[in-house]
Amino acid sequence: MKRRDLREMLADLDPDLEVLCYIEDPSLVQPDRTFLVLDIRAVSTPHAERTRTGDGGLQFGRSSNSERFVMFELRPTRD
Repeated sequence: MKRRDLREMLADLDPDLEVLCYIEDPSLVQPDRTFLVLDIRAVSTPHAERTRTGDGGLQFGRSSNSERFVMFELRPTRD
């Protein structure tokens, strides 16, 4: 998703609404729940290179193959 796509999705919503995220990955949620609700703690725009290693992650830092990302730092919401 591009930032402009997110902006378009949020454009008509009340700007005072809280933003939450959720995940349904069974390896990350607790056994007694089917999903985990997350808060956006911070937003940053780091440079990183997409890696093709086993974890499919990002290698942070500038290089000839890096690009800038909008990154959300997430944390579980309080119960």
